[in-house]
Parts: sequence; structure tokens; C-alpha cells
Amino acid sequence: MSKAGYVILAILLLALAYFSYTQYSGRKMAEIGLANQYSKSFYELSANVDAVTINLGKVLASSSQSQRAESLAQITRDSFTAQAYLNNMPLPLNMLLRTSQFLNQLGDYTLSLARTSAITPLSNSDKETLRTLFDNSKSLGKQLEDIQQKAEVGKLTWDDLSKETQKNPTQPTAFKDGFQLISDELDRVPSLTYDGPFSEHLENLTPKGLVGSEISKEEAERIAEKVAQSATGNKVDLQFEEEVKGQIPAFSFASKNGQIRVDVSKKGGFVLQFLNARNIDKTKISIEDAIKKAKAFVQAQNFPLLETSYTLVESHTLVVPFVPEENGVLLYPDLIKVEVALDNGEILAQDAISYIMNHRNRNLPPPVISQSEAEAALSDELTPTTSKLVVIPKTTTTEAFCYEIKAQLKNTKEEFLVYLDALTGLEVNILYIVPSGKGTLAM
Repeated sequence: MSKAGYVILAILLLALAYFSYTQYSGRKMAEIGLANQYSKSFYELSANVDAVTINLGKVLASSSQSQRAESLAQITRDSFTAQAYLNNMPLPLNMLLRTSQFLNQLGDYTLSLARTSAITPLSNSDKETLRTLFDNSKSLGKQLEDIQQKAEVGKLTWDDLSKETQKNPTQPTAFKDGFQLISDELDRVPSLTYDGPFSEHLENLTPKGLVGSEISKEEAERIAEKVAQSATGNKVDLQFEEEVKGQIPAFSFASKNGQIRVDVSKKGGFVLQFLNARNIDKTKISIEDAIKKAKAFVQAQNFPLLETSYTLVESHTLVVPFVPEENGVLLYPDLIKVEVALDNGEILAQDAISYIMNHRNRNLPPPVISQSEAEAALSDELTPTTSKLVVIPKTTTTEAFCYEIKAQLKNTKEEFLVYLDALTGLEVNILYIVPSGKGTLAM
């Protein structure tokens, strides 16, 4: 070989080595980013559970009804936030399901108390339930702390866990054993008896939106991969993980690295839940563009006409709630939530459980009272700004057909949502609109 040939060969070998290194480096950076995301989620989960315990203690210790209401509202926010971080854990769904259910029911129960406790004293039954929840929350926080300590002793990282879960979901680790223990203990906790969207009464309800024929595992995998590609803009190879039993039987799939998870119902092939767990550390796209991405994602799944509700920004992501319409009436019980990354517009999560549980043709009657009559029935202290017809949940099994009237308190900037029954004119509910830098909450 000539001298020039050796030089060319050396350059090619160096280029190949550099390419291999950059590919390896890119994979390692992605793995580190994902592991950091898991670590952050676990830390935030623990911190929010601890905050829940503290505020449950405050509720039990307080003699002020207004202070109790404030603490109960904070418990609701912290428990729902903890549940969101729990969903980012790279663990089999069956290990997380009971903990997720506990946090959802805890938040739902305290929200129902927060709406009444400012004017109505807590009953002895409620106090007993809150004491039980305090003990359970305290125990959960201690177990999460134990999981972290055991993991540190065992030198186990979240990246190792994600890989091991894909190879062998039943292989014991500090994380998996810990969450399984939590699940087993929570199974022994008595059911909460109350009316709300996360009440265990739901276990006896039939999913109204689950229509269509049974699909095979192969068909479910094709649906899952199509949705994953729609969410990320790239082809994603998914592996079958487990069959989800219970109220909504489903097939669960995950990517090889555990970053992406998709649950597809056996009946009808609906995407119940989608999760793309990755690290996001900056915002590059606008809220408007993120909403467009979310809308295109749900429309590609052939959901009916949807309207966006109040959005929420959290850690460089945007949560977009979508509400179906029926003849111009918004159906709030049929909510679909989509989370969008604000760095590149990828879809991070979708939750369609409420839609699957509640959606059907309601055949609503015409309203008996007019919009002007509904607005005239408001308190003299409120000035209406907008009105629309909606369906809202009242209890687990009942709904109300209402006018949703957005109104402003006179001589202030404070806003409320007042719900008046469209058939009787009676006030059904009232929510306080809380604006913030992250979005708008209705409490």
C-alpha cells in the first residue's frame, strides 16, 4: 500500500473511532438523563408524600375550620403531584397500581372535605378516616425512605433498574421489593367510603366508553407503536410487558430502555395510558405550539370533537386537558389529559381512563331555563362574563347538566365558576379560579 493509502486508511479508522465514540457518548448521556429523571421523580414522590403527612397532622391538630380547609386543599395538590411522579417510575404497572390508587383516593377524599369543611365541622367518622390516612401516609413515607437507603447500600441506580426490569420483570431488587411491600400493605387498608371520581366504588362500574371488539396482543402492539411514533416523531420498537387485569383488561408494552410505556385496552384497542419518561431541562416552544401538538396527537386517535380546558405548566412541560363535546355541551367527566415537552414538543403522557369510564351519548334534553335566566340567578356580588352548557360529575355515579358561568366578584379581579342546573336553575357547585405563573386552577 502506498504512503497515501496508509494516510487515508488512518483517517478512515480515526473517523470510525470518533463516530463510535460519539454514538456511545450519546447513548450514555441519554441513559444518564433518563436516570436523573427517575431519581428526581423518586425524590419528588417522597417529598410530596412527606408534605401530605405533615398537612394531615395539621388537619387533625387544628381547631380552625378555615385552617383545616386550607390544609385539606394542599393535601389534594400534594397527593395528586406525588401520584404523577409515581407514574414515572420504571417499574411494572402491577407494583405501582395500589400506591397510585391510594394517592388518588387520598387527594380526591381531601378535596371533597376541603369544599365543605370551611363551613361544616368534620364528623367523627371523617376524623377517624383522616387519622387512618395520616398513619398510612406516614408509613408510606417511611417505606420510601427505606427503599432509597437499601438502594444506596446495594449501589443500585435507576438506570440499572430500568434495564433489569426489561430483562426480567420478576427479578427482585431494592426498588421492586420495596414497592411490592408497599402494595401488599396498602391492600390491607380499608376502602374509603365517599363519593368521588377515584372512589373504590368505581371498581363495580362498567366502563361506558369501552366499545368495539376484542383485539389480539399483536394488534395492540401495532396500535401502541403507532401511538409512540405519533408522540415522538420516530419509529419506536416496543416489547410486550404484561397483561393488565381488572376493570379494564389491557396489554402493556414498553421500549427496551423502559423510557416509553403504552397500555392498550383489549376491548376496542383504546390507548388508556401513554408515558414517555425523559429528562426535560429547558423551554423552547410556546404554549400555543404545545397545545397544537397535543391536539394533533389526540385527533390522530379518532377521539370525538375536543375542547381544551385550563392548562398547567410544570418543570418545562405543559399539561393539556381535553373535554369532549356533545351538540355544543362540554362533557367534563370524559376528560383526556395530555402532557407535552416544552423543549421539542414531544408528547410525554396521555391519560384517557376518565374518558373510557364515562364517555357515551347522553341524549341531553334542551335546557329548561335560558342562559339569561341562569345569569340573573347569580349572587348580586357577581358579574357574569361568559356562559356555556356543560355536564359535570356530582358523585361517582351521578352527573349534572349545567350552565357553567364564569363571573367576577364586584370591585375585584377575583373570578369564580358557578354551576347552575340547566333543568331546575338550582346552584350545583361553585369553584374559585386561582391563576398562577404555571397556569389556572379551579378549586
